[in-house]
Amino acid sequence: MKIVLVGSPGCGKSTLCPILHEKYNICHLHPTSLLQEAAAMVHHSALSSEARDLMHKDAPPQHIARDALVMHLAVDAIKHRSDCSQGFVLDGLPKTEEQALILDKANIVPDAVVVLDMPHEDVLRRLTGRWIHKPSRRIYHDVYCPPRVVGEDDVTKEHLEQRPEDQKESVMKRITEYEEEVDTLTKFYTQTTHSGDAAAGAGGKKKKPDASHRHMRNPPITTLRMGDAPLHHLYEALSGVLDPIFKKDQAHQLATSSGSWWARVWNR
Repeated sequence: MKIVLVGSPGCGKSTLCPILHEKYNICHLHPTSLLQEAAAMVHHSALSSEARDLMHKDAPPQHIARDALVMHLAVDAIKHRSDCSQGFVLDGLPKTEEQALILDKANIVPDAVVVLDMPHEDVLRRLTGRWIHKPSRRIYHDVYCPPRVVGEDDVTKEHLEQRPEDQKESVMKRITEYEEEVDTLTKFYTQTTHSGDAAAGAGGKKKKPDASHRHMRNPPITTLRMGDAPLHHLYEALSGVLDPIFKKDQAHQLATSSGSWWARVWNR
């Protein structure tokens, strides 16, 4: 079961992905976790060195997540990690056409692409209302989890701060980037053919994808339009999309398992 899950900033996808990991026994691949795991590798490798260099860049997390290296790490995990043997959920990836091509060239086609779409006003309310107590990393929210005294940590009475990425200007920029990413992803997975070489050519310009390189099956794209609903409502809607895919995947594994009676019938 191979799932791409993308969504508006603050929509709760990184909260839902661990739940999907537990429910379907698939690995959860998140950009930051992939980079941290690669950077912490004891055995030196080109990927681990690149991961350390990328993490030390002075750039917002959402920009780092757009790097091609993140998708190379995801492909490596999908192909070699034992916890990915039953499938995966890509948390917010791919973000760019280059990343989607890397997945495509590795012959990894998602069973479904799910977009969690939230109105801009709800995204703004969720993100710009967040405040943090840096020493303890306790998080508060103006609406959902307000401190007892405005601007003060409940425990230490110290000053609360707002992270730069939660300020209105930054959130609006993230919303714009998200819309561009979803548009790119939707166009990529609705092409009749896609794949090819996205490497830089002469003069540093990217080569156009070679559409004749391979014909790949396009995954279904489902958009769940959500308001500021409780998380369990979103989980129920998401399960309604993913449960049939999971059952079909389980039936296929049973049918094609080596030596089974179903395998002989299936492959007849």
